Amino acid sequence: MKTIVPPHIAPSTPATRRAAQSRLASRLGAVLLLMAGSATAQTAARDSPQTVQITEKARALFSTGVTLLQDPDGSRYEEAYQQFKAAYAESPSWKILGNLGYTAMKLERDGEAIEAFRAYLEQGGKELTKAERAQFQSDLDTLSATASVVTIRGLPASARLTDVRSPNTGADIKNHYDVPEGGTLVLRVRPGVHRFSAQWGGQPPQTQELETSAGGAHGVTFEEAQPEAPPPPPVQPEPVAPPPEPAPVSMSTRDDGFFQSPLPAYISLGVGAVGVGLGVVFLVQRSSATSDADDKFEACLDSQSCVADDQREMERLDDEAASKGTLSVVSFGIGAVGLGAGAALLLLNGKAEEAPAAATGVTFHPYASANELGLWGRF
Repeated sequence: MKTIVPPHIAPSTPATRRAAQSRLASRLGAVLLLMAGSATAQTAARDSPQTVQITEKARALFSTGVTLLQDPDGSRYEEAYQQFKAAYAESPSWKILGNLGYTAMKLERDGEAIEAFRAYLEQGGKELTKAERAQFQSDLDTLSATASVVTIRGLPASARLTDVRSPNTGADIKNHYDVPEGGTLVLRVRPGVHRFSAQWGGQPPQTQELETSAGGAHGVTFEEAQPEAPPPPPVQPEPVAPPPEPAPVSMSTRDDGFFQSPLPAYISLGVGAVGVGLGVVFLVQRSSATSDADDKFEACLDSQSCVADDQREMERLDDEAASKGTLSVVSFGIGAVGLGAGAALLLLNGKAEEAPAAATGVTFHPYASANELGLWGRF
């Protein structure tokens, strides 16, 4: 099953391609006869030959690949490549490597083509003609000199990488590669602009573009996208404690402090006395203003000659009497409260001195309303 293929690198004219296909078809019969007559082929180097069993399945796959290369509408390289690759996996004979390398080269899988051509020349030995050896050696040298080495890192084993090259003319050239164990994939590709794409696990698709140069070495690294951190929980406002209720005024006889002494009682008595005194003063002033108003009124009645000024004077005296009366009532109220509170404080203070152990405490709260002012307490 020798590999008989047309020239590999330099494009040939349609006439040359037809001649090459004709030569391939004529020699294919001999190859198939050879395979039918012998169940083995030599696959090792000429110094250490090793027999490889060629199965019927491998011969069928190889024959199908040759037929695909001879398609009248044009060689179907991708399908033929798959057939030759399956045939070599079934029976790894060096005689399959020529066609496998040729189709790999046409698909721009230059790394596989270089390996196949090198093994084909090493293992073919003397079974290769000078012209055949020269052709394959030329293709191998050209690919080795021009192919770019691209190292792919960061992908897990078994992930699939897609390589798309956009040539200056013609359609894009696409190839798929499986990442080997270890996660590092080394490719040899044609110079030009390549787009390397991959998607693995739950990662979003990633694409990296790279322009390779003839004979250059390049690297592409894929990185796992870091999951977005969840937003921080909303900050709950700290609860505002209600303002403390005012503590009642405690006059506990068992506590030391201001209310332990009789001073608050004396102050209350003093306020009460002042209030009563002011009440008396305002009451006298009210009586005086009322008396003056009455006298003025009597004088007007007697004289029968009251004028507007007299009328205004009587109204003023009446207003003054009313105001003094109100002040007198308020002053008497304050005086009464002060005197009552002072007396109560003196009484409690005296009881506290007599029986301090029995006192449990006294609480007073002042109160005021529109009509009253005073203190209430709890014993």
